[in-house]
Amino acid sequence: MLKNKRFARHHVAFCVLGLILFFFYAGFMNDHLNVLSVALSETGWTTSQIYLGSNIGGYITVILYLLCGISLLKIGVKKTMLPSAVVLGVAAMFLGIAGGSGNLTLYTVLLCIVRCAVVPLQMGCFMMCANWYIKYRGRMMGWITIGAPLFSVAGINLLSRLCMQGIDKGYMIFGGALVVIAIAAAVLLRDKPEDINLYPDGLDHAPISEDGDKNDIDISLGEILRDVQAWKLIIAFGILQAIITGMMGTMALRYVMAGDGFGAGTTPMLYLSIGAALGIPMSFILGWIDDKLGSIYASIILCVGFFICVIPFIIMPWDMTSGASSALMLVWAFGVACMTGGCATLHPAITNYVYGRRRYQAANKWIMTFQGILQASVLPIMNLLYDMAMPNESHGMQSEFAKAGYIGFAVLIAVALVILYTMRKLPDANLEDRDYSQKQVS
Repeated sequence: MLKNKRFARHHVAFCVLGLILFFFYAGFMNDHLNVLSVALSETGWTTSQIYLGSNIGGYITVILYLLCGISLLKIGVKKTMLPSAVVLGVAAMFLGIAGGSGNLTLYTVLLCIVRCAVVPLQMGCFMMCANWYIKYRGRMMGWITIGAPLFSVAGINLLSRLCMQGIDKGYMIFGGALVVIAIAAAVLLRDKPEDINLYPDGLDHAPISEDGDKNDIDISLGEILRDVQAWKLIIAFGILQAIITGMMGTMALRYVMAGDGFGAGTTPMLYLSIGAALGIPMSFILGWIDDKLGSIYASIILCVGFFICVIPFIIMPWDMTSGASSALMLVWAFGVACMTGGCATLHPAITNYVYGRRRYQAANKWIMTFQGILQASVLPIMNLLYDMAMPNESHGMQSEFAKAGYIGFAVLIAVALVILYTMRKLPDANLEDRDYSQKQVS
């Protein structure tokens, strides 16, 4: 791949900028909500009020996934993704100001914009990776999605520390940095190798599996609705995506229920950093497994990582005094890294696996639209369960409500695992251009 010097230059630029862009996507998608819940805890706003803008944005993204997918195909990756990244950065800068000043209405609107603006960033990074790599698809997806657990290690800690000096300062720095990165990406990145007379993976010929076709192939809604494999992807990875939203969006609340704080310098933050650092390689390892064994087997392994993340939240104390054990926090944090990095790696990889590079985005826009319904619903439900669980003037602690949410997650992971197992004999759509360590069943 690196023998082709022209390809190598673009490859290095994407490795650096793709990872950084995904770092900001992961942070502004879910993780920063934990910073907000702590930083705004003294305003008197309820959990539901603090999260309301993100919850509204989650429902708006259901249609945004479709519109963004169409835009990526019709207008292009850079022209869709990078203006949205600038909007995201600017909205984040003003979000900190609104939160710091106690303006709930403006804060809610800006948080909604932030939640919506991450969608083109996610889909654009995935499509650019799919366009440039076939043989190395899994490893490259695994590399750029290291940005997700990296935010769990460093980003959330840094943002928390900055927000201790003022929430406006923290969000001004992070939002401004994203705007600068978006401008750099506009100059250095290209949508696909064919735009500059190159081929995927730095090869000197067109992909064999695409049979000389140079055009992306569209897929209608009717075709998706009739496709059994599409529904399996919608349900299995819709579940996994929803659980990420529910887990990452409520981890600060969960540690409050266990009797720990959650912010810069706290024990949970320390173990989040340690465990996530240990789990960062899992993003790349799962990508390597994808390249060697295929996306189906890699996704089955991913489900184990989800169990590792959810189970500690079920069995940690719920009395708001005891505190969670170090062992449980470390296991949970390792699961977080597997979950956030691994799902981000394998979600686009498995769609590529089923539909191929040329049809990836045509199918993905419909699949992610349906998955968005599940993803948008989970955080409002978890917020409600926590509001019911927290002690107030009318009742004491009722932890069974919040605990039920995590038990439900465990059951849903089992459902996703069974669905993925039924897909294990499905061949890769780009099989001729892949480099599997064993021959796949045709």
